[in-house]
Amino acid sequence: VEILGDPYSTYMNAKENAELFQMIEGKFGGVGIVLSLKDPKKLVVLRSIKNSPASKAGLDAGDVVSKINDVDTSSMEQDKAVGLMRGDPGTIVNLTVYRDSTKKTFVVSLTRQNITVPTVEGEALPGHSDIAYLNISQFASDTGTELKETLDTMNIKSFKGIILDMRYNHGGELKAAVQVASYFIPQGPAVYI
Repeated sequence: VEILGDPYSTYMNAKENAELFQMIEGKFGGVGIVLSLKDPKKLVVLRSIKNSPASKAGLDAGDVVSKINDVDTSSMEQDKAVGLMRGDPGTIVNLTVYRDSTKKTFVVSLTRQNITVPTVEGEALPGHSDIAYLNISQFASDTGTELKETLDTMNIKSFKGIILDMRYNHGGELKAAVQVASYFIPQGPAVYI
């Protein structure tokens, strides 16, 4: 697959493929950390998922995970690191974390739980109450439904404009992406192959 020269095409073994489908379904056993894709050489926390073990332990954006269960992560690919942090609910994983703001390293012991990742968040843009701000973090199987619920809850027609933020969205299920697009483009084919 590497001979394609395409950074978005990768080979996955059966375990990695199962993990991908867990991500697309938006449900898995883990600690609730979303990693930043900006620096592939470091495991940088982009955010913690609300009410997850990571958020309850106070892990913040910018924290760097340097070890997972005493295994150094400095030369580890993100997919492998994610695989080590995920596992059966009720099992424990220890993370060694460096926080730049305090220049300190600390260890957190997290008990994995079933994580359901919300993929759509919406609010009025701070300082501009007439603009809706929607963030879509990935295209999971429930993203289209989540978007509809968010648009309904926000009474989207009361806004004069929408910012659709998909920064750091690493993709997902094509069907979900088409469902999202259908809310914003004229009726007709959304994808051509």
